[in-house]
Amino acid sequence: MKVAEHPRWFLVDTAATAMLNLESFTEGSSRDIRVTSWSGTLAASAKEVTIEDLEVGRTKVAKLALPAIDLSAIGKACGRKIDGILGADLLEKIGAQDAID
Repeated sequence: MKVAEHPRWFLVDTAATAMLNLESFTEGSSRDIRVTSWSGTLAASAKEVTIEDLEVGRTKVAKLALPAIDLSAIGKACGRKIDGILGADLLEKIGAQDAID
């Protein structure tokens, strides 16, 4: 997976919403967003970051706005830093959801 022509490490999670790691994507403006998880919906402070171009395989998406939060705990559990989560919403946008269903 590439963001702005740079290789990035994303965790694929078909039960999650796509998110970026705040450590990897520092640009953007802060605003409160609603985050939904298995335990419910809550307000969280996050930056909304617009990615100029995202490339997954042969598929490209331009001008993609995603929330960026601290994903260091998830990276620690994975054994390496991750740059984001490739969630169900983004999988659908790139046409991969049909392959999963």
